Amino acid sequence: MANIIDAIIRLRDQFTPTLSQVRTQLSETERVAQRAARDVSRLGASVSGIGETMLPFAGAIAGGIGFATSSFADFDYTITQAGLKAGATGDQFKQMSDTVIAAGAKYPISVQEAAGAMDRLAAGGFDAAQSMAALAPVIQAAVASGEDMAVVSDVVTSALSTWDLMEGDVAKNAEMVADVIQMASNKSKLGAQEIGIALQYAAAPAAGLGDDLQTVASILGVMANKGITASTA
Repeated sequence: MANIIDAIIRLRDQFTPTLSQVRTQLSETERVAQRAARDVSRLGASVSGIGETMLPFAGAIAGGIGFATSSFADFDYTITQAGLKAGATGDQFKQMSDTVIAAGAKYPISVQEAAGAMDRLAAGGFDAAQSMAALAPVIQAAVASGEDMAVVSDVVTSALSTWDLMEGDVAKNAEMVADVIQMASNKSKLGAQEIGIALQYAAAPAAGLGDDLQTVASILGVMANKGITASTA
């Protein structure tokens, strides 16, 4: 019996510091969560007051779609970065956020994935209006082909730039490019990433010679089915 009591005492002595540490961490987590809501509105505040610009609608977004605090912080940061890259105005920041949220509700992807796609479009040289117009076609192509969203975004932006399709009806042009990429992926051994690699070498010379994207993608698809892919094609 004495041995059992001694063992219990030793176990208690061993676990008490650990339990105390756990309680401390839980308390700190609670404090962090309480601070996070305040911190979110300050994300990007050091860059031209963007945090203040976004403040009126940040809370509405978080409440309206039920984000966890950490998820909203990631979303808010990504949209801020996309807006900066796209040169968005205060109103356009809200429009970009609304567009991403609507895409997350409409398509089988997360809002954060949609925000990431928007950020990739902006990083590819699209302004705010162009990024919003191209978002849905990119998402549709990625979902339909099962390809990575960021990869599809990069291929679409590169193709639109190379073939001078960023003027006029950007949404229609982006939809055409996304359809071509999706078709090439579905009808050949090429994936979106391989198409992107091939276009890095072939797009500019082909466009200079007057060949359109549909022609180039078809040639790449035929070559891929014969075992010639990516940079070799």
